[in-house]
Amino acid sequence: MALGEFLDRTSIGLDFFDASINRTAGPSASPRPREAAEDFTARLVLFEESKSLPFDAAWHEHCRRTNVPVGTAWLGEVQSDEKAVLSK
Repeated sequence: MALGEFLDRTSIGLDFFDASINRTAGPSASPRPREAAEDFTARLVLFEESKSLPFDAAWHEHCRRTNVPVGTAWLGEVQSDEKAVLSK
């Protein structure tokens, strides 16, 4: 095989962007104050939580039935532990 003859072993993937979706209508407003406060953990949690909308209702019900925090309710506990550990 000559140098540069790799096209037959190359896969090309195309990314599809749907410009008809209004990105400004997304749930990005609530993570913004967290980002401004440099609370990047909370920002990440809120963005990840928004990815599962609206089908997360089943997961939230499972969490309620198993007595674990629903949605982002666990974040406060994590942040308290983080403060306690980082203050040492």
